[in-house]
Amino acid sequence: MREVAKRAGVSIATVSHVFNSTRPVSDEVRHRVQQAAADLRYYPNYLARSLTTKKTGTVGMVVSDMSNPFFAELIHGVEKTLSAQQYNLMICNTEDNPYKEEEYLRLLMAKRVDGIVAAVASEKWATLQAAEHADFPLVFVDLRIEGVLRPIVCGANEQGAHQGVAHLIADGHRSIGILAGVPSMSTMRDRLAGCRRALFEAGLSLDERLVKFSRLDVESATLQMKALLAEEPRPTAVFLNNNLLALGALIALQELGLTCPDDIALVSFDDAPWMRVADPPLTVLRQPNYEMGAMAGQLLLQQLRGEPVPRTTITLQPELIIRQSCRADRHGFGAGARRSDVQREGGEASAV
Repeated sequence: MREVAKRAGVSIATVSHVFNSTRPVSDEVRHRVQQAAADLRYYPNYLARSLTTKKTGTVGMVVSDMSNPFFAELIHGVEKTLSAQQYNLMICNTEDNPYKEEEYLRLLMAKRVDGIVAAVASEKWATLQAAEHADFPLVFVDLRIEGVLRPIVCGANEQGAHQGVAHLIADGHRSIGILAGVPSMSTMRDRLAGCRRALFEAGLSLDERLVKFSRLDVESATLQMKALLAEEPRPTAVFLNNNLLALGALIALQELGLTCPDDIALVSFDDAPWMRVADPPLTVLRQPNYEMGAMAGQLLLQQLRGEPVPRTTITLQPELIIRQSCRADRHGFGAGARRSDVQREGGEASAV
């Protein structure tokens, strides 16, 4: 640090402030110090610093599937929020494996991370409520674990699915199938509940034969969509519980020689870039994924600063994005659409 300070023309204390973010430093001075450190190939020993400060400057984040665009945006929101406060993010991908969830829990605690953002389903995380971990900074995001008294940030899953199925009903459909995902996950259960409520309010009942559960991967979704379409009589519309299920559903339609929306209308929870260029572009419930991650990151920062954080659930609303996968989407929104929660892709919302 003495050599870096001499090369940059600043004090050793200023070098310390630059690397430890302990005091504001001008951009010009910060650049000089960082350039001097790079020239000298100097890297601060954060491990040594953590022995003194009892802080590692690292936060863990556990997600179930990094290949899912939903989690990519969620991670972006968390990382952007934390990096602004000089925290590094360690990503752990469980691949929907509860044993890997448990392994990562042990690993992150062993690595002495300063806090965790957890998009997990395993009940093992409830162990962090024990007395020795009562003050450990922790935020859950997306999935709910019953009985865990920590902040949770999630989407309005029940309400969003209700809105999606109501859109299909407004399109004239009375036989609606559900590609429901994994029933052990709170998001999937809540979305299925929203589908049931929309049908009930329309005076319809959900035919249990038309509810197909599936792993959250394209191959399983394709098989279950084919099984759904083999039911007699075949449903005229299908609600898809997430974007990976939607991709599997489109593959199944293609392989069966069916078209959307003429043979089958589709609405999906979640949005992804490919959904805009699918044939046809899919009508979706778009979640504020980045905002969910940013909110979770902010709640964690409050805990890291020792500020009180309510043990509450913060719910962010999805938005119905109208494209072309229902018949009415080509001409209007159908009966009952409201300007406040409907948007037509590429223009302002309107209702008929």
